[in-house]
Amino acid sequence: VKVAPATPDQIRSIYPAIRSTLEELYGEGGLENVRLLYGGSSNNENARAYLEVQHVDGLLPGTASLNYDTFAKMVEIAQSLD
Repeated sequence: VKVAPATPDQIRSIYPAIRSTLEELYGEGGLENVRLLYGGSSNNENARAYLEVQHVDGLLPGTASLNYDTFAKMVEIAQSLD
């Protein structure tokens, strides 16, 4: 069974809750070095949309990292947003 990846809107609604829960567990100072990554089916076509979501600090590409052109484009997109 293949599950569709989350949409940026779905991520936008859940990532603040994840960050809030982590702050409750570890305190605000405990999150200084914590980065929340999105790891579901990211590629060069959707990377920008995911990276523009508040609290998403990066992507964890799977299959997309196996194709040089796709991965290189994802890196370019991420660098353009810094």
